[in-house]
Amino acid sequence: MHRYINPCPLRWADADAYGHVNNALYLRFMKEARTRMFQEVLPANDADRRLNAFVVSRASLDFRAPCTTAKSRSTCMSG
Repeated sequence: MHRYINPCPLRWADADAYGHVNNALYLRFMKEARTRMFQEVLPANDADRRLNAFVVSRASLDFRAPCTTAKSRSTCMSG
């Protein structure tokens, strides 16, 4: 199983007036991590990249604690 951790700094627009990150943004964080992971892991040429094509058929989130502007954040993906 491949595990990838993507550090992603919190942007000012990601939080509400109370400093909490909106739940809808977590999937965007996952998309950004997935894009960066594939840029780093897959071959550089298009022909070889096509051999590793993928489709995201399901995304699932387990909320453990609120993410606030005071905390650093990273996205961890495995599969």
